[in-house]
Amino acid sequence: MFVNLQEKSAALHKSRKKLKDEFTFSDDQESAGFIYPYNDLLVWAVLMKRQKMAMFFWQHGKEAMVKAVVACKLYRAMAREAKQSNMEDDTSEELKKYSNEFGQLALDVLDNAFKQNEQMAMKLLTYQLKNWSNSTCLKLAVSAGLLPFVSHTCTQMLLTDMWMGRLKMRKNSWLKVILSILLPPTILTLEFKSKAEMSHVPQSQDFHQFTWYHGDPSISTGKEDLSLNDYDLERGKEKHDERQSFPINNEQGNLPGTRKIYEFYSAPIVKFWFHTMAYLAFLMLFTYTVLVKMDSTPSVQEWLVIIYIFTTSIEKIREVFISEPGKFSQKVKVWIYEYWNFTDSVAIILFMTGFALRWANPPFQTAGRLIYCLDIIFWFVRLLDFFAVNQHAGPYLTMIGKMTANMFYIVIMMAIVLLSFGVSRKAILSPHEQPSWTLARDIVFQPYWMMFGEVYAGEIDEGKSKDMDTDISS
Repeated sequence: MFVNLQEKSAALHKSRKKLKDEFTFSDDQESAGFIYPYNDLLVWAVLMKRQKMAMFFWQHGKEAMVKAVVACKLYRAMAREAKQSNMEDDTSEELKKYSNEFGQLALDVLDNAFKQNEQMAMKLLTYQLKNWSNSTCLKLAVSAGLLPFVSHTCTQMLLTDMWMGRLKMRKNSWLKVILSILLPPTILTLEFKSKAEMSHVPQSQDFHQFTWYHGDPSISTGKEDLSLNDYDLERGKEKHDERQSFPINNEQGNLPGTRKIYEFYSAPIVKFWFHTMAYLAFLMLFTYTVLVKMDSTPSVQEWLVIIYIFTTSIEKIREVFISEPGKFSQKVKVWIYEYWNFTDSVAIILFMTGFALRWANPPFQTAGRLIYCLDIIFWFVRLLDFFAVNQHAGPYLTMIGKMTANMFYIVIMMAIVLLSFGVSRKAILSPHEQPSWTLARDIVFQPYWMMFGEVYAGEIDEGKSKDMDTDISS
């Protein structure tokens, strides 16, 4: 009897283990199995425009905040496609409504998590999601244009910490960074954050390698760190009460000089100011190159400009290859969709064309110099992108960009009025004109300048104008 019970227990244990092994998938297995049912069903319900069913699937499973952001992004893309496809207005508005509902859910989950544990909420934003192509919640929210989510206090605090790196600065950070770049010994006098203060900020692989070889007394042990595995992503509550809070260590730590230098040059704000200063130096050299006489061989200043633009083109090619799409054509399409990438590609192609022509004899060398003079316009306009990080100039730049796009149809209507007036005016004043391209110039240019006060009075009454000139001369 007892032996039979043991055999049945062993058989049951084996059957359970076999069943468990059948439904266990390895992390690196790229199969099309139904591994995350609630995530897949949520995407299906959103694509089928079944809002109640999508809400039901959102309430089950894990990663509630990420699922809400993904649903919001899908609905917004569907609304945009519906509007561009000239579908019924109700369809686009309905999809926008569903998108706003999921966007509000994502914001509520983030706000609730932030109130319970600030550092864990920040970690949730940058946690790499294996279920969603190794993306992050913050990246998905930015790509979806979910402004209320990005402007939340939690997100802004995280972005500020990521922007500053391990530097501990409150006032005049830009002045301190520029001074430290120009005078490297002042780096040793700067304050740096402890590892506990940076626990919510994702670190690169280089950071961990540098820490392993150089050591950091402020680094907390594995027992002190809180893993995301001990956190319920749906309910926003931790599973272990004894790990309710992060260890707080406000001490700076005795960082060695080499570590301070590494942390300084690894900070994004330092990299930005390095790039800005280098770009300004490049513009000064390029300005000098186009203002002075062009010799048969490039000068030292022109060679520096050539090297800068050549390395920039290599960096742009690298950006294309590391973009997310698999096919090369899709990589190029995604990359060129960004406005500044498009202008950079035009500027680089123009410069390469001018560089090839400047080696030839006149008049081709003159054509190459003229291309240089036109190409520098694109590089000066590129300075506007640097203002995007400024909290005062950035919003103005965004508003100007949106107003420029909205002004397109107004410009078209104004052009129609100018052309109609220009054709009638030219036909009445010059009834004996012969066919020529100057007619097209006059019907466009003259009405345009008349808006600014130029009335071309001499052409209206040429005889009276000549008599007046004679009287004045006499």
